[in-house]
Amino acid sequence: MWGEVSLWALPRDVSDHCPLIVKMGGWDWGPKPFRFNNHWLQNSNFKGVVEGLWRDQRVGGWIKHVKVRKT
Repeated sequence: MWGEVSLWALPRDVSDHCPLIVKMGGWDWGPKPFRFNNHWLQNSNFKGVVEGLWRDQRVGGWIKHVKVRKT
């Protein structure tokens, strides 16, 4: 009835729920558009939180996953 369907459960992050990815019919629509809630810009701690998270990020492996910080 549903044809070719694949389902992946991703690891949990901050929630007690696991994100699910459902792929139907072998179609890959590509990455989803980035979404951002502008209300975060009104929080006075926002910039510091983002800077701290980026500074503490440790990424290894494939070079396309490594972030470069310009000085």
